[in-house]
Amino acid sequence: MQNESTEKNLKLLFSKKEGAAALGISPRKVDLLISAKLIRPTRIGRRCMLHRKEIERLARQGAA
Repeated sequence: MQNESTEKNLKLLFSKKEGAAALGISPRKVDLLISAKLIRPTRIGRRCMLHRKEIERLARQGAA
C-alpha cells in the first residue's frame, strides 16, 4: 500500500484528460493551449502526454 501512494505522488507524465482535470479545464482547452504553444506536450509514440512541470508552470501562470 505504501508503494502505491508513493508511486502516484511521483507521477511525471499525465494524459491530456488528467492534465485538464488537474488544471480544472476541459481537454479541448488543453488542445487549444498546445496549439497556441502555451504548454509543451511530450510525445511518446502517438500519445500526447503532459509533463508535471508543464502543468505546474501553467497553473502558476494562470494562463488556463
